[in-house]
Amino acid sequence: MNYLLIDTSREHLTVIVNANGRESVKYIEACTVKHSTLVMEKVEECLEETGLTLKDVDFYVSVIGPGSFTGIRIGVSTIKALAFSQNKRVLGITSFDVIAYNELDGKNLAVIDAKHNNFYVCGYDDLKVVL
Repeated sequence: MNYLLIDTSREHLTVIVNANGRESVKYIEACTVKHSTLVMEKVEECLEETGLTLKDVDFYVSVIGPGSFTGIRIGVSTIKALAFSQNKRVLGITSFDVIAYNELDGKNLAVIDAKHNNFYVCGYDDLKVVL
């Protein structure tokens, strides 16, 4: 399966293209105000590195939050536009699922700083949401 993932939900920008197991990953730290100007450049770089075109992508993925409202809008609208242009499917995943994926077994707590002494929290038990 070939997929394109964009995460603009927080301060960083992540673009991943997977071409049947070969991955190209672009991660830019602390680019909050530059998501909209950098995202397509990084998508093009990832596609080129994997040898894919937009029509070769089987489905498109966007992180849908929680996180920055403006950042999420940028990622979701970019993914929806790319998928629409190719008549392909879209998958939304949460920021929590991205964090929890790194710990596949047992009980885990995904915590995201919501600023102003607030946090977004989601509890998992073997990747099943329990909190």
